[in-house]
Amino acid sequence: MPLAGGLSEKHPADKTVEDIVDSVKGSIQTQLGTSNVTVISYKTQLVNGTNYFVKVRTDNSYAHIRIYKPFSGSANLVRVENGKTKEQEITYF
Repeated sequence: MPLAGGLSEKHPADKTVEDIVDSVKGSIQTQLGTSNVTVISYKTQLVNGTNYFVKVRTDNSYAHIRIYKPFSGSANLVRVENGKTKEQEITYF
């Protein structure tokens, strides 16, 4: 279990994070200009809720996405960083 405020270890895509990404996928697709968004891996940060730092593959590149999900309520897209590589580590942004 990560300490509050720190990023967790990297996790492979799973149903939980895929569902969270799906809940804001329309906004992600608009910002990235593509309908092809595949979750690769993610890290979490425990705050007053959870920040999800997610690496996704698009048509021909990778992006890092931050999604905030409060303990009760809907997930919100916070930020998208496009132009990442497959090898690039997910860091706080």
